Amino acid sequence: KSLDINLLGTINISQIFCEYFVKNKIKGNIINIASTYSIVAPNIALYNKNLSSIKKMNKPMDYVISKSSIPNLTRYIATNYGRQNIRANCLVPHGIKNQHKKDFIKKYSNLSPMGRMSDVSEVIGPIIFLSTKASSYMTGSTLIIDGGWTAW
Repeated sequence: KSLDINLLGTINISQIFCEYFVKNKIKGNIINIASTYSIVAPNIALYNKNLSSIKKMNKPMDYVISKSSIPNLTRYIATNYGRQNIRANCLVPHGIKNQHKKDFIKKYSNLSPMGRMSDVSEVIGPIIFLSTKASSYMTGSTLIIDGGWTAW
């Protein structure tokens, strides 16, 4: 299911929009959403109490594989459609607080350089930036919003 949604869904919708933008000769701006698991592997300490057991891991391989394709798909669109005035960039958020259990929030906070999860409003700002002329010379970029998670 995650391959259908994250991988095929992103490919299909990107193709539809690229075709629409080209056919109608209008500037296009695609903002794909990936995950930090598109650039780093999940830290099993976040999901497992027993670090020697990968069986209980909360982020399965199909999720990681499907999210890993999004930054490269974004670069593909940028390089193949840039001359047709279509931009494509990728946002890589991580740790957005959303009804997580207290134990998970504590583990996440202990593993995060900023010591906390992000609020959804901290992801909205970068989306607005990528949606405006302020980012008009950006294409093929991956904008990481992860509180330093990938800096380790």
